[in-house]
Parts: sequence; C-alpha cells; structure tokens
Amino acid sequence: MKRQKRIEGLTQLIERAKTGNSEDLEELYERFKPIILKMARKMNIQYQEDAKQELIAELFEAVVRFEPNTDWGKKELYRHFEKQKK
Repeated sequence: MKRQKRIEGLTQLIERAKTGNSEDLEELYERFKPIILKMARKMNIQYQEDAKQELIAELFEAVVRFEPNTDWGKKELYRHFEKQKK
C-alpha cells in the first residue's frame, strides 16, 4: 500500500512536470538525483560530468515520453522503486 501511494505521487509529479512547470521539474530532478549521481560515479572520472548531464537530459526526455497507464510506464515506476531499496 505504501509503495502504491509513492508510485501514485510520482506519477502525479511526472504528469505535472510534463506541462513544463519548472518547480515540478526541479522536484523530479531532486528525487532522481541520487540515482543520477550514482550512475555518473560509475563512469570514468574524465567523463563523469558529461555522463551526469546526459542522464539529466534522459530523465527529462523520459518525462515527455512517460505514459502512466501503459505497462511500460508502470514497469518503469516499479523498477525505480526497486532500485531505491538497494
């Protein structure tokens, strides 16, 4: 139940961010920032900043593509929350 509420909250945030609201985009970035930084740190130190910028761009592109009522959208949200457990 708790996980479902978190997913619903994130889905609503993504829907608001899709409209281009800068506050919602910032909040979305802050939620995913730990994952972005973790992934960037795994890269060669020379490319970490580039990787971070590319991952941020991919996050915002994913917001535009996100369709919450599709299997793909639901799987992406569940995968995100599974990664947070680790």
